[in-house]
Amino acid sequence: MRNNRRPMLVALLVIAMTAGTVTTVAAGDPASGGTGINIQAGGPRTSAELGYSDEYAAQKARAFQARSAAGVTPEYAVSMDALLGFTVYHEKTRYNCLPALGQSLLQWEFGGHISPSVAAKQGTATQASGTITKGMGTTTLGTDDYAAFAWINGQYAAHDSSWFYIPVNDTLEASFKDRVTNEISLWAHMLYVRVDLTKTSFPWHQSAPTQHATGAIGYTNYGANTNIADPWPSTNGGTCVVQAGGAPPPYSSTPDRACYWSAWSTHKYYLSKDGPREGELPEWH
Repeated sequence: MRNNRRPMLVALLVIAMTAGTVTTVAAGDPASGGTGINIQAGGPRTSAELGYSDEYAAQKARAFQARSAAGVTPEYAVSMDALLGFTVYHEKTRYNCLPALGQSLLQWEFGGHISPSVAAKQGTATQASGTITKGMGTTTLGTDDYAAFAWINGQYAAHDSSWFYIPVNDTLEASFKDRVTNEISLWAHMLYVRVDLTKTSFPWHQSAPTQHATGAIGYTNYGANTNIADPWPSTNGGTCVVQAGGAPPPYSSTPDRACYWSAWSTHKYYLSKDGPREGELPEWH
């Protein structure tokens, strides 16, 4: 683990995977329906398959409930916070949003995930040995969330980490806001959020049904606004730029870095959050 972290309470959460199921359409390009999420039935589902124990999940749940119930006490009254040094890497193919976000997370966490180059380590659907796409089982239709995070948790285990990602679905906006601030300020980790790009509350959107991998990496105004990592835009780093009418940002495979949406409304982020698909919950913390 990084040595500049706040101390972690090894006590944190999962919420039961019982919400309704909706169908999914997956593809690689906004123009044709997606950016690379491909939820598949029958993937890893048990805690053991996903890389953590039932007790760990229960501890996380209790810790989040206790923190959320405490509200903004002097201990937790942090008006703004961010994951310092977090670089958002660009999806080097049009279907690699989740491998790119995983690359961003693991490079920030441990290093060693952009060598010999961002594109080579990220990989493609040919799934060459040692690439992130091979670990996540990526195809040209995209990547399954649960398969991806089972692999990500395996990377944490390989580094002897005490942290593992757990799926959850906040059905109340207040809980989602607490999740963002809790994850970043207290635990110093990215909150994964699968968004539905048909919802106009996200910084960019489209009419074709599609889902997209994003992450909360900072917040301001006590959580009223969120900095959102987005591996799609081709800005080569820095702050994302909103397109006229909410159109998808331009894509190029060339840049190594994507960008983040600065201080986006957490209310809008919550509204853009996807629902459960094939039993797969849309958040990982």
